[in-house]
Amino acid sequence: MMKHIVKELEGGLPNTILIPYRQDLKQISGPTKQYERLVIEDKIIDGNPVMTWMATNATVKPDVNGNYKVLKDAKGAKVDGVVTSIMATDRCLANAGETGGNGDFGKILSLFR
Repeated sequence: MMKHIVKELEGGLPNTILIPYRQDLKQISGPTKQYERLVIEDKIIDGNPVMTWMATNATVKPDVNGNYKVLKDAKGAKVDGVVTSIMATDRCLANAGETGGNGDFGKILSLFR
């Protein structure tokens, strides 16, 4: 199913490169910590009530090395908005110096205030 969706997206969005993004502990722990830091520093403020609700459903459980990712705190809870925000922030930071975009992560962050 996913391969079909990727093929449709690549065919329908010109000049688009899809980047695989695993949500395993190894890839998402650093971005989760980075996103958490930005929220604590009031650099990301999302007043959307759905996002606020998802954030109240989120929890983390560190492993023995201090790595963690967002988990649901209860069965049926939703945290997808939090996880996708972490992934999007990570990609924005990774591309901050790239040409072809505005390259200014500060401007992007200001959209969340």
